[in-house]
Amino acid sequence: METQEIADKIKDINIEDIKNNKENLPKKSKTEQSENSEALAQILGTEILNITYPRLMKVKPQLKELISKQNKIYLDISAEKFKYTDNNIYIVENLMERVKFYREKLIKIRRAMIDIHHKSRSLKNRAINLRKQAENKVNKN
Repeated sequence: METQEIADKIKDINIEDIKNNKENLPKKSKTEQSENSEALAQILGTEILNITYPRLMKVKPQLKELISKQNKIYLDISAEKFKYTDNNIYIVENLMERVKFYREKLIKIRRAMIDIHHKSRSLKNRAINLRKQAENKVNKN
């Protein structure tokens, strides 16, 4: 159907009569009511589209701009996240290498301290033995 035909059918429907006197309206068959309903829906849809379409066309470029800005921000955030995680991985690896190095150094120092402790203990024991021998010589003489 063309819009003119639909408009003509809608003119047949008197809205005031529907509101005021539903009983006085002529009885129409279900097919006529269905055709009138379809015509009314078609006209209302067309009119709503005519009203909103210019506004939608004005909003469309703004929406595209907004979406492009969102995408740019998303990419920036993703890049920063990657830098952050990549940098953290580097820091952690570096830290683990330093831990390994200092652990080995600590083990060497510990071994050296144990060796020094054993040597100092043996030197103390030797000094005690020498002192006893010196005292024995002094007591014999």
